Amino acid sequence: MVVGRPGVGKTSCIQTLMKTISAADGGGTVYREARINPKAMSVDQLFGIFSTSTSDWTDGVFSVLLRRATRVTRGLSFTNHFLTLFSDYFSGFCFYSSAANN
Repeated sequence: MVVGRPGVGKTSCIQTLMKTISAADGGGTVYREARINPKAMSVDQLFGIFSTSTSDWTDGVFSVLLRRATRVTRGLSFTNHFLTLFSDYFSGFCFYSSAANN
């Protein structure tokens, strides 16, 4: 988790980490970043909602991206995902997931 006041270098820190992971194995590591502004949508749109009348779950933006980040991607030896939430109240939360193919 990267947390700090505006302008202290959270984004630069995350980008440097992604470049370092890629360079550590000779550039063969693939990384992906998804940035989300949680204040731009409702909580239901962000995380998802359960309908009590139909008993159906509808994924939100974060739920969809989290599922994609934790899914093993075929054809890639290693994939790293960064889900980054930037806003006043999240202050730069970053979720990191890596999955190795067998």
